[in-house]
Amino acid sequence: MDMNTDAGRVQPDMNAYGGRVQQDRNSDVGRVPLDPPLIASFRRLRHVIRKEFLELRQDPRLFVLVVLAPILQLVMLGYAATTDVKNIPLVVVDQDRTTESRDLIARFAASSNFVVVDALPNPDGIDAIVHFAPRVAAAGPASR
Repeated sequence: MDMNTDAGRVQPDMNAYGGRVQQDRNSDVGRVPLDPPLIASFRRLRHVIRKEFLELRQDPRLFVLVVLAPILQLVMLGYAATTDVKNIPLVVVDQDRTTESRDLIARFAASSNFVVVDALPNPDGIDAIVHFAPRVAAAGPASR
């Protein structure tokens, strides 16, 4: 930390507001000091939060409404709302009919995300099946 000497006394560097410049423990570069109005805002916010907690202690019903209700909602909705996609009906058009295409169909069938409803040799039969249950249809290219 750089020191200024003034009349034989050693003083730390001062910022534009007359406060000390905070030093980082791992470097010699000083941090930017907080603005005094910002410090006052944090102080006001801390007092408002303290006042609100004192009011919550006086009225137990308000405490339940303000604190426990959101916690209960987070716990309930955390288990109720899920984004897992499972059991999607799937019709596969296998025009290639190779071991690779059959292996791909087997992977879809083994997945918990998809249920293979049917595997067709050409796309002509999709219309008869798709309007009932499947929401996804995959068609692979025909081999040359």
